[in-house]
Amino acid sequence: MIINQTIKNGFTIVNKTGAYFSLISAGGVVNVRLSEKGRTVLDTKMWVGMSIDKAIHFDEITIKGDDGAVEFWAGDVSMSQARSASAGAKAIRVSIAEVDGYVNIASGDLTRSAVRVRPDKDVYLMGAAFTSGGWRVAANEIAEIPLAGSLYAYKPRAFLDFSKTVEYGSVSDFWFGNCLGQCWVSDDTVTRLCTAGVFEDELMLTTDSGATWNLIHTDVKSYTVDARTGIQYVLKIIGSEVRLMKSTDGVIWTVLASAYIAAEIGSSSWGYPSIINNWYQQKFTNGSILVNLSNGEIKTKTVLCDGNQLGVGFWLDDLMTGVFSVSALAGVYRTTDGGNTWMQVLAKSAIYMKVAPDGENLCLTASDGAYLSSDGGENIVKAGAISVIDGSQPCHIKDCIFAFFRAGRLIYASLDNNAPYMDYLTAQSLNYHSKFVGFNPSTALIYTDRHSFGSSHQATLFVSGDLRPASVEVMELLS
Repeated sequence: MIINQTIKNGFTIVNKTGAYFSLISAGGVVNVRLSEKGRTVLDTKMWVGMSIDKAIHFDEITIKGDDGAVEFWAGDVSMSQARSASAGAKAIRVSIAEVDGYVNIASGDLTRSAVRVRPDKDVYLMGAAFTSGGWRVAANEIAEIPLAGSLYAYKPRAFLDFSKTVEYGSVSDFWFGNCLGQCWVSDDTVTRLCTAGVFEDELMLTTDSGATWNLIHTDVKSYTVDARTGIQYVLKIIGSEVRLMKSTDGVIWTVLASAYIAAEIGSSSWGYPSIINNWYQQKFTNGSILVNLSNGEIKTKTVLCDGNQLGVGFWLDDLMTGVFSVSALAGVYRTTDGGNTWMQVLAKSAIYMKVAPDGENLCLTASDGAYLSSDGGENIVKAGAISVIDGSQPCHIKDCIFAFFRAGRLIYASLDNNAPYMDYLTAQSLNYHSKFVGFNPSTALIYTDRHSFGSSHQATLFVSGDLRPASVEVMELLS
């Protein structure tokens, strides 16, 4: 694979397994030392264009030379073999894979000569053609693999220990006045955003820990944060125009997508949004608005279930598989053909529903409790006996783990290997009325809104590892 690094203070060290090395570019003559298990196997001067003429196994590369960029090849096959494999590339196919655990980032394709990847966090690459246990690719490093078979990436998964939750209880004066729902807090808690107004159609911002608040958006239909990337989104409807705004810091906003839609979608939003398989989704009175976060495409979907209006719910893919509550039929229904046919998956209506970004894990609340699914709503099981009536919308934490707030207490529910579990996270506080729970995966802070002028209830979960996935850019070279 091709690796780009920067020599700083006279050297750079890369942990990479392989057997072949070639120097592609550098600021002059460099010294290359290859080591395996702490033992030096090669120590020589090299200049651009030089390669090792025979296989020498190594697991660490040290390059010494003048400060600046250096580009080299390191892998289980030689660069000449890889070039002969990829020289005939006629087209490319690009995608972005969110990696947490083992993820297939490129399926087998006999027309593909090589795959180039660039992760934003350290990952390991592996596949059937790898002769070793996997190649480590450092954050922002570009790697090229001459592989037509399936390619997998791995990032260690984080572990949660709810028994070590740190509770802060009620935190007063945290939000603006009557913070009515969706909200977000930065890692240092200095910057905060929350929806406000009678219809939750205003977005307020503070950058000084709540000392002052400013109105930054009106005509807001929904607001949310992509837990995978930390990017924030605001969906607005102005007349017949739908506009999705985005921000990386909550302060500076740009228009991601804009389109005019028919009035038949309705103007009242139902429930809160979810980001599913890179689509921002919001349910309205008569249908759903979906915005592709990669290319800005806007779609609307208005269908009925056996002639009845759909309630809260989401499409799990590109408008084919969906799970929605249908009050008139007193149940939750699922379709796999875009709404032509429906199957009941729960014999009671949902009050709230939240779907994880993978489109597989979901949680809904009903009159008798919370329900979970880890297969996109195909099978739904009751989480436990704790009541969530008059509680908040579910908040996704990770995998099939969701949190709620009801009667002054934070609650969590999980589904692991078809075994549901539900328990309290915190003791009772004075805040009985919050209907929104937020979670920052970077700091593991879990918090409620300040609904009905109550205090925000907060706690920090104990996390071992990184909750956010690695975002891997994938480019496939096709012949």
